[in-house]
Amino acid sequence: MMIKHNLIGSLVLPVALMGLTQVQAAVPRKVPVALGDILVLPKEPRQEILKGIGPKVFPKLVTKIFDEQATVSQRWSAMNSLVELSPGPATEQVIETCLKNKNWALRNAGLFAMVQLNKTKAEHWALQLLTDRSLIVRTAAVETLRNVKAVNRNRDRLWKELENPLNYRLGKSLWIRKTLLKA
Repeated sequence: MMIKHNLIGSLVLPVALMGLTQVQAAVPRKVPVALGDILVLPKEPRQEILKGIGPKVFPKLVTKIFDEQATVSQRWSAMNSLVELSPGPATEQVIETCLKNKNWALRNAGLFAMVQLNKTKAEHWALQLLTDRSLIVRTAAVETLRNVKAVNRNRDRLWKELENPLNYRLGKSLWIRKTLLKA
C-alpha cells in the first residue's frame, strides 16, 4: 500500500526514517511512502506525517490494524495513531472489534486504546477480559481497571478472580495474582 504525500520534502522522509526530527524543509513534492514505513517512525514525526495526509489515511490505519501480515509493532502503532488522530464513535467501534478479536495482541492493545477513548467502556471491557484465555490480556484488564480508577467499585470481582483456575499453572500462582493483590 502506497500513500502519496505532498507535504514531505525530498529530504524530510529519509531523515525522519533515520529518527531525526530537526530538518530544513526541502521543496515539497509528491513522495510515495508505504504506511508500514510511517508506522515505524517515532511518535511525533509519525503523527505529523499522518496529520498531513489527513482523514483519507484513517481507513488505511484500520486495514493495517487487522492486517495479519503486519508486525505487532505496526498494528499497535496504527491503533494508537487512529485513536490519537480520530477519537470518536467510529474509532471506538474499531477498538471494540479489536477487543473481540481472536488475536491476544489486538485485545491487549484494544484495552489500552479504549482507556484513551472512553473510560466507561474501558471498564466494561476490562471486566469482560478478566477471564480471557491470555494471561497478558487478563493482566492488562487489571491494569485498565486501575487506570480508569475502577478498582474500588470492582473489588469483589477482583478478589473472585484471585482464585480463578486460569491464574494458576501446574498448581503454581501466576504473576496476575500479584497484580490483582496490588490493584
